[in-house]
Amino acid sequence: MRKIYTVAILSLVAFQAFAFSFEPSTNPWFGFTVGYVSSQIKISDGTETETYGLLGEHKLSKEEREYYKEMKKEGYKVDIPDRNYSTGLQVGLTFNPEFVYGIGLKTGLLYECAIYQNSTSYSKKGISLKTSEISSDHAISIPLQISWRVEVYDELSLFLYTGPVFDIHLGQYSHSSESGKYEGEKYSMDTYTKGAPYSKTYYTKTVVKYDGDKDDSGWEDFENEPILTRFNVAWAVGAGIQWKGLRLTVGGQFGMNNLVLPDFRDDDYSIRANKPFEISLSYMFLDRK
Repeated sequence: MRKIYTVAILSLVAFQAFAFSFEPSTNPWFGFTVGYVSSQIKISDGTETETYGLLGEHKLSKEEREYYKEMKKEGYKVDIPDRNYSTGLQVGLTFNPEFVYGIGLKTGLLYECAIYQNSTSYSKKGISLKTSEISSDHAISIPLQISWRVEVYDELSLFLYTGPVFDIHLGQYSHSSESGKYEGEKYSMDTYTKGAPYSKTYYTKTVVKYDGDKDDSGWEDFENEPILTRFNVAWAVGAGIQWKGLRLTVGGQFGMNNLVLPDFRDDDYSIRANKPFEISLSYMFLDRK
């Protein structure tokens, strides 16, 4: 009997120590956030679906792996991502006022930058060659979600959220470079592009250097007929943990709208943008209740 009483008392103490509070003692209404986000596009023709990174990354085929393997045998250094998602950074402001029983509105104003880069290089017997490419996509993201937070201990809480996210893609920027040395003469060619693929006008310039001479074309504008809208709507789900003002959030987003503009659609063709994984760390300013 004494053992039963002891277990009951310890259970009651543990329950009181970790009892959930459906009315948290603080309100994390505003904060700063920084995080990592992965981005994908899914292209479907009604029968098959292929997944790429937002900036064109893809899982390498068997033939591509064999090709790069042969390049390495010949002395090349090859850095080509073998993945079907883009990696990126997310920074901005987050707002999460709570109203009653931990239920609140999770919104904010976030800047996102997805980045892709690759390179190859070769150097042997006075001959050198290097190619590289870096691309970036820039966007503003505005979440508008419902959150629910439960305090499990003094200023330690868990939360869930779900709801839409509205993205506005500002544009893309790319820089490709080729440089080398042959018989003592050096050369390089750099090509820059900005504005595509969402704009009706995009800009490029090329800078060529050869044996000390430089030729800069300057920025030139070209007409473009975009097929993708710059506006994306996704549905987000996620969860997190908060201790005092520090908040760790993990979640994902799933595209809801077809990014292909109406003039270029057919009955089955669609492109949707997803963010299958995102993780962020925020510092929240708290209101005491």
